[in-house]
Amino acid sequence: MLNNLSTFFLEFHYSAFHPIDLVLLDINLPFTPGIDVAIRIKKELPEMPIIVFTSSRNRKDRLDFEKIGVNYYISKNRFRELHDDLKVIMGLNNSKFKHRLLPVPPKYLSFIELVCDGKTNIEIADSFSINEKNVEYRQKTICDYYQLDNSKLALVDFARSYDIL
Repeated sequence: MLNNLSTFFLEFHYSAFHPIDLVLLDINLPFTPGIDVAIRIKKELPEMPIIVFTSSRNRKDRLDFEKIGVNYYISKNRFRELHDDLKVIMGLNNSKFKHRLLPVPPKYLSFIELVCDGKTNIEIADSFSINEKNVEYRQKTICDYYQLDNSKLALVDFARSYDIL
């Protein structure tokens, strides 16, 4: 079934009067995993934007899709925000918050996870075998990138509202 679904998509894309602009994909598709479809699409059309829209809260799912180059990973728990997210992704709206939809690098995920677990700077430093000052620097770097207030509370709110963890 994977070949049929992927082949159908690719044939439709190449024959359509207006080529497809993006793929909105779920992880759990009938008869085939969404990751397999995404791999085939990225292999044939590496520039095709793929947005994974899923209810999965599995961190491994997110990382697997990010490894193959999926452009965005949006939680169905944020359904009310989907329309706004899609406008930002397609460049139809102010892209001021576009960075909040970008994949979170794995090196930041572990850090954000510890912050969300309420770990102190000393505990975080011990986990990464770094100096406590580096914890503050890493927090500032992440907050600056996502345009957040430089605080642990802002990181926790960000992680919850964008369903990162």
